[in-house]
Amino acid sequence: MLLGFVDKLMYLKQTHEQVQNGVITFDPCKPKFGFRNMEQLCPFRMDEIKGFPCVVYNRMSDPVKIAVKVVPLEKKYDQESHPYKIELGLLKEFSKLVVDNVSPHLTWFFGDLDIPNNKKCMTLFPLKYFQPYINKHCNVLFTEYVPGGSIEEWAQDTTGTVAQWKYIIFSIVWTLVVLQDKYKFTHCDLHYGNVLIDSSINPKDKTVLSYTLKTKDGKKEFVVKNCGIIPKIWDLEFSLVENQVSVPHNPFGRYGNNVPHNFNPYYDLHQFLISLLELDIPECIEDFILSVYPEQVIPEMYSSSDSDSCSSELSMVSDMSSQSSDEEYDNMYYHTDEEMHSISVSDDESQVSGSTSSESDDNAFVKEDRLVNGAEKLVKLPTPLDLLHHPFFSEYKKCPSPDSKIVKFEYTMSTPLVLDEESHESVPVEKFEPSESRIVKGFRYIWSEFKLLIIVFSAVLIATYVPFAMYIDKIPLSQHIPIGMKDNVATALVSAVSVLKTLKAFGAVQVGSVFTAGPSGVIGDLTDTSFTVDKGTVTQATSPTTAVTLNRSAGVITTLTFTTGAGATTSFTFNNSMISASSVVILTTSYSATIGTSGVPLVTINNVSNGSCTVNVSNIGDNALNGTLRIHFLVC
Repeated sequence: MLLGFVDKLMYLKQTHEQVQNGVITFDPCKPKFGFRNMEQLCPFRMDEIKGFPCVVYNRMSDPVKIAVKVVPLEKKYDQESHPYKIELGLLKEFSKLVVDNVSPHLTWFFGDLDIPNNKKCMTLFPLKYFQPYINKHCNVLFTEYVPGGSIEEWAQDTTGTVAQWKYIIFSIVWTLVVLQDKYKFTHCDLHYGNVLIDSSINPKDKTVLSYTLKTKDGKKEFVVKNCGIIPKIWDLEFSLVENQVSVPHNPFGRYGNNVPHNFNPYYDLHQFLISLLELDIPECIEDFILSVYPEQVIPEMYSSSDSDSCSSELSMVSDMSSQSSDEEYDNMYYHTDEEMHSISVSDDESQVSGSTSSESDDNAFVKEDRLVNGAEKLVKLPTPLDLLHHPFFSEYKKCPSPDSKIVKFEYTMSTPLVLDEESHESVPVEKFEPSESRIVKGFRYIWSEFKLLIIVFSAVLIATYVPFAMYIDKIPLSQHIPIGMKDNVATALVSAVSVLKTLKAFGAVQVGSVFTAGPSGVIGDLTDTSFTVDKGTVTQATSPTTAVTLNRSAGVITTLTFTTGAGATTSFTFNNSMISASSVVILTTSYSATIGTSGVPLVTINNVSNGSCTVNVSNIGDNALNGTLRIHFLVC
């Protein structure tokens, strides 16, 4: 039976009032909750614990039928933060928006009950099969029944017009604007399976729908002609809200990098629009979706879907087999003489996106067709508020004729209406380098959060001795490292230079004489600033220091043999134009002592000036020192 838009809203409101006034009751002690008919909306799956959706009514001609969702309560969940608590709290809260004519695109909530599993109304559900895994009672939700099913089912049963597809997108955008502004709401699983289509509206009804968004600066009105459907957002059990204390915080999916952990105004819109690309939609609708998102966040689409319309995001019971014998299947139920008739009608709940994207289709921005957390900071993405004012909906800004029958929906924004005019333009692909950007973003975060700790730790490390394989003493414009370090420590120091260079690129302030901001963050490449010793053998007794000038030999790290008496020092001068008074000079060495040697070597860097510096090999022991010095000299 088709109804006018106004008539359907009136019947829904009457049903809500009749439930509130006790005219319509849900009796757990009676079969079918006291109604004459109860029909199963989809086959019950036995390989996972999920809600069982049904519809109850007294007469087929009833203008409003009532959807029933029986939710078994798994023992593994904390009952205070069970997913049903989130959905229940949101249904109650969002019903206020429906009653107050803010948005008709949310399902009407009529009530809920906690019912023991052995009550008469529960005997038609296979709860006995799940008995080891669930509590002894279920939560039962009563909402409006949406006869068209999900968008996926509706699209299979009918050929939607361009006007209908445009209205579907507009209705979701409008509702997200309201929910995000009022509650900081994120659905976390908003795809074509979790948006229902009320197809009981007469498309010949001439009613005009007016949506007015008010702000302190004025208002924006959108006028839409009735097109025979009312889209409705559904399946709220894994949603996030930040402005509603009565709704538990969602603890689920927090370890996935493609599920929001906090409010994200871009996530739901992206997931919903991208999911539509998997359906057979008009070309102009597809072109619109592709035009508002850059290529990086549009995953490769597949024509097939491996999700069934009746799935919901509840955990699987891994040790249960879905292939049971007839006797086993019969024992799943608490027996009664009641019967349930399965009919081919639409399901009003579903689970996750029908996407079958393989792991290879994922990239730095999307994973399994969902935005990776933080992607919105790397690419330009529209919010629902941006999209609401997109030229795609310009036809909705035409004034209705004076004799039109108008249904008005209004919302007053709590935040200023700020539009990003550039959000409607796709961003060129070549502007983005995701891998590098993520690394830079990470270092910026570390520096901003732990700046003081890094500075203090660096100062302590530079100014004191460290007992594990390397020592660092006083460093004005110089630093020294012991000759006896192992090659792996030298390698670690080379890696440390990369970190120092990165911090300098962020504009790190000068700390002592080690961190110095380079000109516009430009630092020499490590390959170009590696210095080696290519010649020179010096024998040094207790006489005064002898200096030998050694030039660069590219690509070779040569061993320098020396003998230094007790208390004496051998000095080498390194010349290269890359060295300057503001350079960070790091010398990595390895040392091999001659048999019988008991001297103690110490290598220092001194006299750093423009074009040169001095390396001293000092013997701080009581005996002569014989050895070979393997040198790798770095400047940054």
